Amino acid sequence: MYKIIIRGLLGVLKLPVALLAVFILPPLALRTYSAALESFDGENWIFWVSVGLAFLLGWTVVLRWSVTRFLLILEHEMIHVLLAWLTGLKVERLEVNHKQDGGLAMIEAPANWLVALGPYFVPLALFLYAFVVHALPVGAEGLEIAMGAILGYELAANMRELHPRQTDFGAAGWWFTCMFLPSAILLMYGGAFHYALTGDLLGGWTYIWNAALGSFAQSWDFVVAYMA
Repeated sequence: MYKIIIRGLLGVLKLPVALLAVFILPPLALRTYSAALESFDGENWIFWVSVGLAFLLGWTVVLRWSVTRFLLILEHEMIHVLLAWLTGLKVERLEVNHKQDGGLAMIEAPANWLVALGPYFVPLALFLYAFVVHALPVGAEGLEIAMGAILGYELAANMRELHPRQTDFGAAGWWFTCMFLPSAILLMYGGAFHYALTGDLLGGWTYIWNAALGSFAQSWDFVVAYMA
């Protein structure tokens, strides 16, 4: 019964969610840019240098080394699996190896758009790594270096997965992927970015909520003003 209800709910919400994602995207993109720009000051230079270096390193090695490829594929497939479980679907098989196409999570059909697109906007590893580092006595500068390295590397790793050959995009529907994914990525990575800077996990989720509501309000005000 739970599986049927979730499947039906996600099916009904698919078009409204896609339209809502497009509706909030312009102010959300501006809000994300402004938040990043505000944090880019002299006090956070260590953090940003770490982000840049880790991004460059991640971009060059994540698909080249067996261990980094394996970790990337493992994270990707585990997000599929976790979201399948949360939506009541059975995971029939899970395979992970170091080959570039070595990940396979066979989910009970029919799957749903949340399971298909989850790995592209849910920064699971980033939150897990950050949680561990924030629990360690590394000091302020060590924390900035570690958080910057985690954020930069994870951004590079996940950006490597965004290409038109991904079968997950077709499974969710190309029209839906193009409408939904940009806003979903900005919201979730905005929250992760906030957590990486502050160590406030609840604040990260609060940022996501406020960014979504605030962006909707801005778009709504623009439409009302335009139609007046």
